[in-house]
This record gives sequence, structure tokens and C-alpha cells, in this order.
Amino acid sequence: MTNNDFSNFTELPISTDYKKYKEEEKELFKLNRFEKLCKFSGRFLKVKAPIFIKNKLDKPIYMSDLKVNSDEVFSFFLFSFFASFLLLSPLLFLLEFPTNILIILGLPAFIAYNALSYPVLYSDIIRIKAGNETVNIILYMVIYLSLNPVFEKAVQFAAVNCYGPIGKDFKKIMWDIELGKYTTMEEALGAYSKKWTIWNDEFVTSLITLQMVGAQPSPERRREILDEALDKTLNSTYAKMKEYATNLKIPSIMLLSFGIVLPLMGLVMFPLLSIFLTHSVNPVYLVLGYVIILPSFLWWYLDRLISKRPSAFSHSEKTGGVKPNKYIYLPKLKLKIPIKLTAILIGLIIALPGIFYCLQLYFDYSYYHTNYPPQEAKDKWRTYCLTRYGKDVILRDVFKAIFIVWGVASAIIFYCYFRSKKKYELEEYIRKTEEDFEVGLFELQSSLTQNIPIELAVPNVLNKYERMNKKGSPMYVFFDKIYSCITQLSMTFEQALFNEEVGVLKDFPSSLIKSIMKVISASLSKGPMIVSNAARNIISYLKKTRDIENMIKDLLQDVISNLNVQTTFILPLISGIVASIGVLIVQLLQSISSALARIEKITSFGANVGGSSYSPLSSTLSLIKLEEVMPPTILELTAGIYLIECAIIMCIFLVGIQRGFDEVSRDHTIAKNLTIAVIFFTIIFFIMVIVFQPIIARVSAIH
Repeated sequence: MTNNDFSNFTELPISTDYKKYKEEEKELFKLNRFEKLCKFSGRFLKVKAPIFIKNKLDKPIYMSDLKVNSDEVFSFFLFSFFASFLLLSPLLFLLEFPTNILIILGLPAFIAYNALSYPVLYSDIIRIKAGNETVNIILYMVIYLSLNPVFEKAVQFAAVNCYGPIGKDFKKIMWDIELGKYTTMEEALGAYSKKWTIWNDEFVTSLITLQMVGAQPSPERRREILDEALDKTLNSTYAKMKEYATNLKIPSIMLLSFGIVLPLMGLVMFPLLSIFLTHSVNPVYLVLGYVIILPSFLWWYLDRLISKRPSAFSHSEKTGGVKPNKYIYLPKLKLKIPIKLTAILIGLIIALPGIFYCLQLYFDYSYYHTNYPPQEAKDKWRTYCLTRYGKDVILRDVFKAIFIVWGVASAIIFYCYFRSKKKYELEEYIRKTEEDFEVGLFELQSSLTQNIPIELAVPNVLNKYERMNKKGSPMYVFFDKIYSCITQLSMTFEQALFNEEVGVLKDFPSSLIKSIMKVISASLSKGPMIVSNAARNIISYLKKTRDIENMIKDLLQDVISNLNVQTTFILPLISGIVASIGVLIVQLLQSISSALARIEKITSFGANVGGSSYSPLSSTLSLIKLEEVMPPTILELTAGIYLIECAIIMCIFLVGIQRGFDEVSRDHTIAKNLTIAVIFFTIIFFIMVIVFQPIIARVSAIH
């Protein structure tokens, strides 16, 4: 077979593909929001970045291809700080010292820090996406070179079948050579290798190794070089992931202790503090701390852990990048419903009972403190609070309040579920198909060893699957469709695969399967035995890749299992217990206060002792300021919202260490785990509150 035979499926005609490439280039040159803000700040302030900041930012900007420079990023850093400071400056007069100073200075500093560090973070995201692609690129090149030892065509073959950052660089290399920017492939690769070396040094070493294949006269030596290049990439990937998985164990323990257990256990103390330290504890600070500050710190910490993840495997790149849905399509009604807007509306509708409850609480509080003198307002608010903490009323109130938690959770679950609906199933279908493909290819190779045409080998494969009782497997469906096209539509094997209207590969959106079948179909002219040998080599390469992938999954299994348990069991369990204890503490204090008041009234203790008006019970009662206590429903909402935020952050972390920045898997995991967590939280919360009501009733009955 000549080299030109293989070029049929890897050439990129200028008339079609170059036009498409230029359109993609135009998309790449569009500025994102960060770049627009940097450009605006750079024109507005025109500030030069200090040398140490310039040295820190130049490399990440180059690696991530951000269309900004370090001066513009530094200008945006200053602009974001002063703009947010001005926006928050009214809080200087609305909040008490030192809280106002902390917020007015702390929040702008946090925003400015994120603006300055964004290029570094974005560069890490690009590095991880590029790293996930390196194994696939080397695998594609090895598969191609095993049949046709022409390095330039192998690069072109990988460029056609890869869609990540390095795949885009490969496409650009092909067009740079075509347009005369570089004269040789080695020159072009040398220019781009400066960036790739920073991402993955072993990847560049494997590319250099593969360049030697064409100079080897014997097939055995070529096979050794191909094995060496693939093994080098796979072993490097495994070694890095092994070190990363080992280093994740301590952070996962810290996440449980300092991110979940300690903050939630500390939440139990706030009802007591709000009673006995009335002027020192403000519920607003509690809500801000647990809803904004703690989750932000947790997100920052875990985001840094994900950014250190080395390259591994990612199925999201194998279809050209499976993107989440933006709309819900109703074909019968010809409607396209935006998912985000629908999720917000559903969340608001579900949260309405809780919103009405909070508004009623606020209006009642405002009514008493607006229409009565301060002391009388306190007395009336105390009486009001006492009536709200009875068994029947408290259960009704906490039930109303929890609708806010359900509303927020429902909006997020709906949004993530419909964004990933069908897309996640597609990714999983690709994964299962590729796992089965190795077996299917082996059966095809076994049939071809009989030196029969591939059109006759296909029914033999189907017979083997039927004998193994695997008629429902993806690869049985794959070969069955090929056989139907050959027998019913009189197509060749290649036509049955790649026909634009009825080709089988239309229904199997895996670039790995497509690329391998291109190699198989392109080698048919050499005869069945050559195809059989090619298939055997491909099976060997796939097996090596699969073994390393499974070993990496085993390395991460303990951490992943721990995170799943923390998200779906420990987090909702502790949150439910803490929220219910907060309600019970307030109820118990109310019951004790009422019981002591009745005892004092009956015994008239203190009034008859030596004519003194001193009463220890009165002093005790004066300490329990129920009119100042934080409503237990606020504690319930704080615990519930913190649960939702922690669950989302941990799901992002979970998917991040498994698959990198895979949006579809992230949304699917959030929808599934958050549903479990909220249901479990609700069950634990109401069981705890209801079970302890008889005990509180007995305390209330004390005379």
C-alpha cells in the first residue's frame, strides 16, 4: 500500500477544512469576559506591572493563549479592587466597627486577588485538558505508524481525531506547513514543543522517539520504537497520578474535619451565644460566614488541589468534546426552553412558602419595634417568640422554612440534570463501547487469520457474539449494522462504516473507534492477513492503554469513595443533626424559662425572704433573653444552604480528580449527589425534631 492510500482519510482540503479551520480561528480570537475587562482596565488606567508580577504572569498567559498582557492584567487587578471598594463603601456607615472595615477591605482584596491569579488558574485548566489528551495523541500516532511509518501523516492523523488544546495545535501545525510558515514537520514541532514541554515533558520525548520510526528498516525495530514511545507516555502518566493520589489522602481528611465537621459543630453554639451574649453575636455575620466566606475558602482550597492534577484520561475529548445542553427541546410543540431560566422559576416556586415565612417574620419584628416603645416592643417580641416555639407552631415553621432549602436545591438539581441529560449517557455509552471494542476487534482479527475477506469475517464475529450470549452488547449492534449495510444495501465494508447517510459510525460517536476503523479499512487492499496483523497490533496498544487507565482508577478509588460518602452521607447527616439541635436548644431554653417563671410565681421565692426583693430565679431568667435569640429557622436555613454549597464544591472536586474539567460529568454528579444529600438532610432533620418533642413537652409540664 502506498503512502497516498492513507492520505485519503487524513488530508485536509483547503476548500473545505481550511475554511472550517479559519472559522475556528476567528472564534479563538474572540475576547472572553476576563480579556474584555483587562483590555478596558488597560485603556483606563495604563499602569505598568511590577517586574515580579510580570515574571509571574507572562508564562501562564503564554501557555493559556490569553489575548492579554501582564500590564493589562495588573491594571484589571487595581481596577477591580478600587471599583469593588467604591461599591461597598456605603457599608462603612451601615455596619458596625470592625465588621465594616473587614468587609470593605477584605472583599475587594479577595476579588482583586482572583483577578490577578486568573491567568495562573486558567493556565492550569488548559494544562490539565492538554494532559488528558496526550495519551490519545500518542496512541493514534502509534496505531497509524504501525501500518504506515510516515511521521508527517501520523501527525496529520492525530490532528484529525483530537480536539483538545494539543489537537488544535496539531491542526495549526498542518496549516502552518501548508502555508509555508514552517518548511518541515520537525521545525514546526520544535516551535510548539516549547509549550508542550512545560505541559508534559514525556509527551515531547515520545514524539521525538516516534520521529525515528521512518528511518528503521525492519518491522521488528519499528515495533520496538512504537512500544517504547507508548510505554513511556503511559508509565509517566501512571507515576504522576500515583503520586497525586497519595498526596490527596491528607487533604481529603482535612476537608472532612475543617470543611464539614468543625464548622457545622460550631454552628450548634450560636443559639446559646445569641442568648447569653446578645450584643456580641449578630445573626447576619453568621449567615455571611457560613453562606459566603467558608464556602469561598473551601472552593479556593479545593480548586488549588484540582489545578495540581497531572495528565490522565478523559472521555470527554473522544467525541470532539461533549458539551452540556443549554435548552430543553420539545419537538412536538416546536419549543426551545432555556434551562437556566426554567430552573430559577422552579426554584422560586418551590421556595415560596419559606420566602413568605421569612417575610412574615421580618414584618412582625418591624411592626413591634416600629409601633411600640423599645421596652414594650421587647416584651411583645418575647411573647411572640414564646408562642412560636411551641410544639405545633415550631414544626409548622421549620417545615415552611425548609422550602427555601428545597427551592435552592431543586433549581440547582434541575439545572444540572437537564444540562447533562442524554449527554452523560452518551459519554458512558462511548466508554462502554470502547471497552467492548477491544473484544470485538479481537474477534474480527481471529476471523481474518483464516485469510477470508472482511465482508465474510463480519458474520463470523456475529456468530461468536451470539454463542457468547452477547447480542445486546454495543459491539454486536456495531457489527450487525455493518452486516446489514453490506447484505441489504450492497455496500463495501468501508462504505458501511463511513457513508454519510447510513454509515454505522454515525451512531457510534467515538473518535477512537472511528480512527481505528479508518486504519483498518484503509489497509484492506493489502489483504486479510495484513489487516489481521494490523488489528493484532492495535489490540496490543489498546490493552496497554486500558491497563494503565484501570490502574489509575484503582489508585483514586479510595479518595473517590471517601468523597462520595462525605457528600451523600456524612455531610447531610451532620447538617441535619446540627440544624435540628439548634431548634431543640431554643425550644428547651424556652421550656426551662417558662417552667422557672411558673415556679417563681407559685412560690413567690425571694419576695418573702427577709423582705428582700432579690430572686436567684429572676436573675437566671434575666440571662435567658429569648427575645434576642436567633430564630431556629435561620439556623436551619444556614445549615441547609451550607450543605448545598459544600455538596456542590465536593462534587466539583470529585469530578476534577477523576476526569479533570468535564462539565457533563460534573453536572451529572452534582444532580445525583445533591439530590441524595438534601433528601437525607430532610429526613434526619425532621426525625430529630419530632423524636425529641415529647422530652421538651415533659420539661414544659414542670410546675
